[in-house]
Amino acid sequence: WDIERAYKEGMQKVTWVNRCIDAISGNQARLPIILRKDNSNRGEIISGKIAKRSTLLELLNNKPNIGENSYIFRYRLSAQLLLGTRGVFIEKIRGRDGGIIALNLLPPQSTAPIPDVKKFVSGYEVMMPSGDKVYLKPEDVCWIRRPHPIDPYLSLTPLEASGVAIEIENLAKIYNRNYLLNDGRPGGLLVVRGEIDEDDKDELRARFRGNLAKTGQTTVIAADDGVDFIDTSASPRDAAYIQMREVTKQEILAAFGVPESVIGNAAGRTFSNAAEEIRVFWMETMLPHLEPIARALDELDDENYVDFDTSEIPILMLRKMIRR
Repeated sequence: WDIERAYKEGMQKVTWVNRCIDAISGNQARLPIILRKDNSNRGEIISGKIAKRSTLLELLNNKPNIGENSYIFRYRLSAQLLLGTRGVFIEKIRGRDGGIIALNLLPPQSTAPIPDVKKFVSGYEVMMPSGDKVYLKPEDVCWIRRPHPIDPYLSLTPLEASGVAIEIENLAKIYNRNYLLNDGRPGGLLVVRGEIDEDDKDELRARFRGNLAKTGQTTVIAADDGVDFIDTSASPRDAAYIQMREVTKQEILAAFGVPESVIGNAAGRTFSNAAEEIRVFWMETMLPHLEPIARALDELDDENYVDFDTSEIPILMLRKMIRR
């Protein structure tokens, strides 16, 4: 599942993948990034005039480059982290004094680290649209990735665990679409017992050809004796289709760690259950998602600790109050 396939077959076509990535990326992009003193996760938050003079905070919270504001930049960052098996590559644009003046997201499908035995990474290779290769120094790129249990040069994505479910979801929707387009099944058959001539047979065949306008109509055919009615509208196939899509949806949501109430459907849940799902989402999905991003961005500031400000998240505020 390289990032191009993940986008085209996952995010672009499957509703649940799209909404999961949108929920995680959107929540991350809205959080303010802060700096803590003493390079410690428990350090005092830098605020006031010092914070306003920070170039890094200006880039990450306002405008990282000439083409994107901070929300778009950070939304794309999270989306690439969730989709790409190579992770996210941020190019550091430096001024004349060597300081960072802009941050650009490199195309993840065209960027790759160059492994090195001693340095781990000797640089980064970027394939340009023209076919030429550009090499960037390690100090000019910030590499963000989710820990991979086997290969340190790869990034683990939820799509690897839910890939089969995503494929089934796509195939099921295509199959059902084609079935509906070609379905000429009537809603019922009125069987008149007796002989039937060729013209009637041709008419019957025409009625069963794929045609959405005819689907659900009652069809009359001849039989030997008497009249019967057969209901063809109910089908075990329909029930199996609904059950299968429910299963694939749950697998995809579980792989991303996004409860259904978070993406806008709290039906069948009590207020307490919905609130608990939101708490689990922030504790088990959002915070672990924020951590690798913050730790990678930390290399942009040697003196301070880069962190996300989650103090205004209602469910986390409530949790802190209950613990006290």
